[in-house]
Amino acid sequence: MDKKQLVEVLQNLAQQPVNEVKEDVVRVRVAFAAIRKEELAKEKEAFIAKGNEEAAFAPAADELEEQFKSLYSEIKEKRAAYNAAQDALKAENLAKKREIISKINEIAEDADNVNRQYSTVQQLQQDFKAIGEVPSENDTEVWKSYQVAVERFYDLLKMNKELRDYDFKKNLEQKQALCAEAEALDEEADIVDAFKKLQQLHTSWREIGPVSKEIREELWTRFKNCNQ
Repeated sequence: MDKKQLVEVLQNLAQQPVNEVKEDVVRVRVAFAAIRKEELAKEKEAFIAKGNEEAAFAPAADELEEQFKSLYSEIKEKRAAYNAAQDALKAENLAKKREIISKINEIAEDADNVNRQYSTVQQLQQDFKAIGEVPSENDTEVWKSYQVAVERFYDLLKMNKELRDYDFKKNLEQKQALCAEAEALDEEADIVDAFKKLQQLHTSWREIGPVSKEIREELWTRFKNCNQ
């Protein structure tokens, strides 16, 4: 495409959700810059060929370039606003998750009412999973705090054994299935696709509750080895 066509493409991209067109915008910008660079090289060459000093060269005004820069600045502003909104949402999600962790820890202090609070904790776990992303720098910390809080509820408060064993068995089956899926990725020909699938499995692993203490480390080691 020529510069005019690239400007028209950028005009169209500027009307679309900024989070969906990032890569397209980059490609258009690179293509426009390549054309403009070639034009400037030829313009300078012609300027020098007329006997002028290279240091005196100044590129002629280019209306299409100005249009392109204006549109690109508009998209950058939209992207900055979108990123700011996402950061605010992630901070809000972090506060919500920490509040849930605090509630679970409070419940874990009341050993006399474990059975009565079981359904409450189950709902809190569902609420935790339903909350969206948190800032990347807090992701590991908040997940570990959540896991510790949940494990305290199961391990330290002498929960009804039958109920606990049922959950552990269900979680074990789900985590064993994830291990099998992760191990099967060794046969995946597309490394990039395999990596994406592994990340999805890792997210699913985090969402599943704890298993029996005796096999936790062994099961996690099996799954972890698939990440290497």
